[in-house]
Amino acid sequence: MRNFKSSRLIIPVALAMLVAGFVPSANAQFKIGFILVEQIQEQAQPFLDAKDRLQRQVADKESEAQQLQEEMNRIAANLSRQEAILSEERKTQLQREIMQRRQDYERFATQAQEDLSRRQMDIMGPIQEQVRVIIKRLAEEEGYDLILDAAAILYLKDPDTDNLTDRVIEILNEEATQTTTPARAGPGPSPGGRGRN
Repeated sequence: MRNFKSSRLIIPVALAMLVAGFVPSANAQFKIGFILVEQIQEQAQPFLDAKDRLQRQVADKESEAQQLQEEMNRIAANLSRQEAILSEERKTQLQREIMQRRQDYERFATQAQEDLSRRQMDIMGPIQEQVRVIIKRLAEEEGYDLILDAAAILYLKDPDTDNLTDRVIEILNEEATQTTTPARAGPGPSPGGRGRN
């Protein structure tokens, strides 16, 4: 287990308890768990599938941007190569066309970034909500009073005892399998029942 030192002092936990309006007594049993969010995002199949979808969309946008860039470069190269023999009117026309292409490229890049940001929220948002639901269910079923992101934990005595990361990944993968497995087809008509009205 990485990034943990040997102690049970958890400053963010104490702060969270104070914010919640209570501090457990010395005899109170306060059960705390944690998850490694980064590990969940790197290993759970729903996150991997979502990243693949986003990467394909990024690749499509990059391809379109490259085509716009190449067209602008082609016009600029023609102007540079033929500048000495072109009329002033033609040079002005090409310069305006290059400027227009540059504006189109910048506008496309801005719009593409906005589209990808929205798409990322659309794709990742439901999975993140699914993780929250799973964590809440685990807390209720196993009696956890608090479950933290490991990034907020400064010290931990036993990093394996209340680490729920693998459980969350397992449940995510199981639920993903259930939603992607096609329903089994029902029995077909018996041979004797075919053609009956």
